[in-house]
Amino acid sequence: MTVSPNDPRANQKQRTRAAIVEAAARLLRIGATPSVAEAAEEAKVSRATAYRYFPTPEDLLLEVASITPAMAPVEAMLAELKSGDAEERLLTLQETSNSIVFAEEAQMRMALRAYLDTWLSSGRQGEEAPPLREGRRMRWLDTALAPAKRGMSRQQWQRLQGALALTLGVEAMIVMKDVCRLKDEEARDVLRWAARLLGPSGDPDDVVHDVFLVANDLITATRLLIEEQQQLELLIVDRVLLERQPRALLNMLRDTGHWPVIVPIKSSPQRPTVADRKRVAAALFLIRPKRPNDKRIRIGELMIDPHRRRARLKKPRWVSLPPVQYQLLFVLAQHAGKVVGYQQLLREVWGYDGSQSEAQNLLKAHIRLLRRKLGLTAQGEYIKSVRGHGYMLDAPNGK
Repeated sequence: MTVSPNDPRANQKQRTRAAIVEAAARLLRIGATPSVAEAAEEAKVSRATAYRYFPTPEDLLLEVASITPAMAPVEAMLAELKSGDAEERLLTLQETSNSIVFAEEAQMRMALRAYLDTWLSSGRQGEEAPPLREGRRMRWLDTALAPAKRGMSRQQWQRLQGALALTLGVEAMIVMKDVCRLKDEEARDVLRWAARLLGPSGDPDDVVHDVFLVANDLITATRLLIEEQQQLELLIVDRVLLERQPRALLNMLRDTGHWPVIVPIKSSPQRPTVADRKRVAAALFLIRPKRPNDKRIRIGELMIDPHRRRARLKKPRWVSLPPVQYQLLFVLAQHAGKVVGYQQLLREVWGYDGSQSEAQNLLKAHIRLLRRKLGLTAQGEYIKSVRGHGYMLDAPNGK
């Protein structure tokens, strides 16, 4: 359980909890085994406050001595992140975090039990539960997804973080293993797939991110327009309001500096009219971007992203390819499962006709570099050489 974002004291509560944990950690470093009261004194908070966060010394020690050190590699990884690709950063975070969670399953389940016991104890005493979790996951996602944040509204950002938080941590592991009955590697594969689907680079064919805002008066509408002006593309207005206050609406839009498509409809508690539904459908058709033709290409475990001219094989990280090697891989992918002749590859990749021997020698060097880039070690894995004819891109066992 985390603190509600609407709680005006949420940040203060998180700081208080973090101060108690850090105080206990300091005491541990000097060789003491701190009680909750001693940690409270060290953190300069009241004992009553400390006991609300950690009802027993075991709860406190579990947090300080187990979870925080266990997750240290995640903190170190985030501090060293250099890639500007939001999806690659997200998958690196997920791989680092979930590998620890699955490896330390018993420890993570024990921590979850302590969090739940604290919540239940507070409920029995009629008290509001304190912040039970440090909120690392949201902080990690803030860092990992930073390149994707620009251009998102607050609502879109919160939804993205909330959805991706479901693919990390002990709760995700429990759903995969206890509910779905998956083995560790299968479970982690599903979570990786979910992160790619829900993440900032998710395939638009699979997920549609629409944000709907509702306002019953011009004051509310003005506030929403100011907050969402980078994303708002369609404004559905009560026809009566538009007829009564057209100048006020135009002034409001002028002040925001943003001009969405405006669709007047008849406001009614009943179902909208057929005409109004057609107007809204036509407007949505106008504003929604056309789906790109360069969809990702999947061959076995090999994924090619034509939009960003990159590829990945088995691993979560994308590999950026030099222009010639990318074009060579793309042409082979267009003819997947078929042999592409040396001279045809020379023509489609380099754009000119040459002799077979020239094409063969040139391709040999670039195929070797491409295999190295993709991390292919076994001869004939995915990129197969057909002696005297050319090359073929095919998944192992034709998968």
